[in-house]
Amino acid sequence: MTLKELLDSVSRLKNWKVLSEDGTPGFDIPQAGRRKQFVSVAEFKEESQAMVRFTTRIGPADRLEPTRLRAALELNARLPHGCLAVDAGHLVMTSTRFLGTTTAETSATAVEYIARQADQYEKLIYKTDVH
Repeated sequence: MTLKELLDSVSRLKNWKVLSEDGTPGFDIPQAGRRKQFVSVAEFKEESQAMVRFTTRIGPADRLEPTRLRAALELNARLPHGCLAVDAGHLVMTSTRFLGTTTAETSATAVEYIARQADQYEKLIYKTDVH
């Protein structure tokens, strides 16, 4: 499966439009209370294996106290999909899969989960709906 095929398959399955944010494709995932969460989709290679990474921003990492960052690391051990990380100065949720073996169904499940969790953290920690 190619990245375009995966994007198109997930889009059809969930009725999500493929959008672009800062030149990166992804989906705006509707959340409760008329909120949304953008999940970007990027392809990369790891030891010649094509991989796909889903990432959604939560908020600026430099606004987090060390105790919140530690709590995020501890929470990682309990997440069924994805993980919390700091990327390009932002606290994010991300999930990585093998592009050749992932399916639209399993990818959509992971994307929905990280979008829902990230939106909850964004609302709780930052009191915004920016991402």
